[in-house]
Amino acid sequence: MKTIAVDEDTWKAIKKLKRKLDVNSYDTVIKILLKKWHSSELEEKLDEMGLDEEESETAQELLNMLKG
Repeated sequence: MKTIAVDEDTWKAIKKLKRKLDVNSYDTVIKILLKKWHSSELEEKLDEMGLDEEESETAQELLNMLKG
């Protein structure tokens, strides 16, 4: 278990998000945020590649398969 320091505004936002997501731990909140961030990064990269929607979906499916 590790501890991180955040300012008061960040703490309030994380607490609010924990309630909104209806999860039991801040670890879960952070994992969800990281997953969303990775997903949006992937979408941005696929957009940069100029793939159409079908190609983007295929690329995402392939990447998900590789992740296991």
